Amino acid sequence: MKGIEIARRCLRAGGGVLLAATAWSAQGAAYDTSEYGQMLRALDEPNGRSFFGGPMVDNVTRAWKAAQPLEVIEVPVAPSTDRSRLLRRFVSAGHPIPAAALKAMSFDPDRSAPSGPRAWQVYWSLTHVQPINGASPRHMFSTAQRRFVQCAAAKVVEAGSLYFVSLDTRGDPYGADLEFNKPGVWSNEAVARDADVAAEVRAVCGPVLSAAEGDEEGRRQLDQLLTPPAPSAAETALQAQGLLAAPPQAASAEAAASAPEGTPFGNTKARIRLFQQNGLEGGLTDEAACSSRGSTKAAGGGFWNALASTLHVASSTSIGMPETETTRHLSDRSRAGSKAYFFEREVTAWAPVTVDYGFGSAATGASCATIHASFVPEAGADYEARMDVGRAFCRLIVSRILPGGDLLPVAVRRAASSCPPEEKQ
Repeated sequence: MKGIEIARRCLRAGGGVLLAATAWSAQGAAYDTSEYGQMLRALDEPNGRSFFGGPMVDNVTRAWKAAQPLEVIEVPVAPSTDRSRLLRRFVSAGHPIPAAALKAMSFDPDRSAPSGPRAWQVYWSLTHVQPINGASPRHMFSTAQRRFVQCAAAKVVEAGSLYFVSLDTRGDPYGADLEFNKPGVWSNEAVARDADVAAEVRAVCGPVLSAAEGDEEGRRQLDQLLTPPAPSAAETALQAQGLLAAPPQAASAEAAASAPEGTPFGNTKARIRLFQQNGLEGGLTDEAACSSRGSTKAAGGGFWNALASTLHVASSTSIGMPETETTRHLSDRSRAGSKAYFFEREVTAWAPVTVDYGFGSAATGASCATIHASFVPEAGADYEARMDVGRAFCRLIVSRILPGGDLLPVAVRRAASSCPPEEKQ
């Protein structure tokens, strides 16, 4: 068990997975607008007025329609343990953001330029979905994501996402999101850790760097920027002990369409525990990379449980999952008018599971926007999810429970805030 002990030492210094530090609103405090948000707003709302009109999310919808028809190329998709769907990813060529949008930034932290490797390129990433192994397409959808990339630094800025009921980005989107105030920013280290986004950056930035530096030097610079980090000591130790699946190898679509050991899809399960309390409520959607309308009820939340938490009579629901530091110190999460409890349930293994958490305090007026995250659980594994709230952040943490109750942070991906409308299926 030496490997496990190495892992435990590493994990104690770790903590959870920081999905997003959301804006904090207390007593009417205003959101801060980031430099990248200023650039994005100037692109979508020139001269301080919306070019498109309507709600902010309409901007990315109209930008998508204005970009048609897109010339796209297919890029590699990282191997996945997901046995419910296959993904195909396409990326459009990039084009420089107008200089007027760059001038809108009151401070330029990246010394951007209107052209060349330091120009911000805008491009679209499209993801198409194909159900496999008899999985239901009920909660499946395709996406079109607009992104900015500065090739000299391999830095990426999220610039809006669209969600389609169709599985091939056809038709009108059923949903959209866009964050002017604090758009997501990926450093080159974060891009390098995500093989899918790294493939996009290579496709968009390869021609830009080759034109500026020559083919060989351009490839060398991209390779240097996008070299992924080595696995952590904890991950290596757990893989050696067979307690954590090794990264899947690349496979053909035909090979990926076969479930592990021939087990019919949906017959293997994992378990998850969600921590709940009044004002801090979590949701759960099985077999989906989106949040369903019934996610709160599926995770043991809802009005009556919130009321029980307010009156400090809420009780936990257990199906026999092992204890962790979080359960042993459950009372530490409680406060006046909000007793902490947890809810455990089974979920489908080898398919996306989405967890969503939001926070709002009627007493203080503080709140955080809801965070949505998905991951693919392994068969027979146990997980726990919670949201931690600090003075200026809300953090969604998903962890795998190891033998002895130690916690291993799980890599999560941003999920859609709503699943496709079922009546359109």
